[in-house]
Amino acid sequence: MKKKVISSLGFILLFFIMIIIVWLLLKPFVLPSDELAESEVKQIVEERYGGVIQETENKGKEFIVSFDRAGQMYQLHINRASGEIEEMSRTGEEKQRLTEQEVKELVQTASLGEIDSVNLKEKSGEEVFVAQVVKDGEAREITLHAVTGKVLSNELANEQPPKNTILTEEEAIEIALQAVQGEVDDVDLENEEDHVFYLIEIETGDEKEAIVEVNAITGESTVTWD
Repeated sequence: MKKKVISSLGFILLFFIMIIIVWLLLKPFVLPSDELAESEVKQIVEERYGGVIQETENKGKEFIVSFDRAGQMYQLHINRASGEIEEMSRTGEEKQRLTEQEVKELVQTASLGEIDSVNLKEKSGEEVFVAQVVKDGEAREITLHAVTGKVLSNELANEQPPKNTILTEEEAIEIALQAVQGEVDDVDLENEEDHVFYLIEIETGDEKEAIVEVNAITGESTVTWD
């Protein structure tokens, strides 16, 4: 009786060991749930770019997809975990510079923002595209490699400092009358060596005349009497 029990227990134990071995053997081939499958990658390429997929390679952390679009071969490097397109290029004997339209498509499909402009520039001896975009209400400047389309930088756009605004004649008169009470006789806007100012002549009640100089930028005033 004891032999039968031991034999049964041994069989059950052996059965569980075999299940564990099979699970360990199959585990490396199971794709993590948060990573894209090849079929999903193909769907992304077909939906975003159209064309005919020629080849899909699984390179560990990325898929490399080659596809034909309107007679031109392209190659995409797609992040396996996020689905982001990390690089796009035209294939051939010599890689050619992307067109402005291709860069716009790359920016749009990567959801980098709403495009305002795209310009080809040279930085550090290398051709790049600089895209001005708006994302989440912020102006951003995105630099992409002109051949591969790889995003080299994605930064907030440099905001231009506000230009100095010149006071209106009415504002200058108001400032002058705060300095000297009376009746305005004449107003002139002068510009001397980048110094912009108003000269405002004011006649006072005691028949005196004051000339008030009002800085047209800062609003500072000085008074001289005639």
